[in-house]
Amino acid sequence: MLPAAVLACALNLLGRSSAAAPVRFLDKPPVDASRHVEAFVERDPPVIYLITSTETFRRLQNPRPVWSQRDGCRKIASIIVHEEWHLRHGRDEQGAYYAQITTLAALHAEPMTINKVKQAMLEAVTGQKRLERRESLSSRR
Repeated sequence: MLPAAVLACALNLLGRSSAAAPVRFLDKPPVDASRHVEAFVERDPPVIYLITSTETFRRLQNPRPVWSQRDGCRKIASIIVHEEWHLRHGRDEQGAYYAQITTLAALHAEPMTINKVKQAMLEAVTGQKRLERRESLSSRR
């Protein structure tokens, strides 16, 4: 499935024809991105970037019985919602992941997909709190 078809499938599942910002595709994440990044945003101008070398995109191109194309489109739809949340509300990962998990549940995603996103949320929130503590400590000096 080509990236444009993946985007169309995801937006169709969300019941709309466009995202809150233009969506662009990148083969690889930026060098400073976290290890498992699947997407990210830029705010000026607002753009959502989806990474096409991720496991999600690879599985969509070669679906297996365990993980259907439909569930892959659900995951991409939830990633778009996650990134839109960041555009509207800022950097807080917990809120963005809650929006993503809510979307996955509403779209009846496979439990395995929802559980992987929950695990990613725990890791991202822990990392964000660790970074905020470091920034707070360095600003006190």
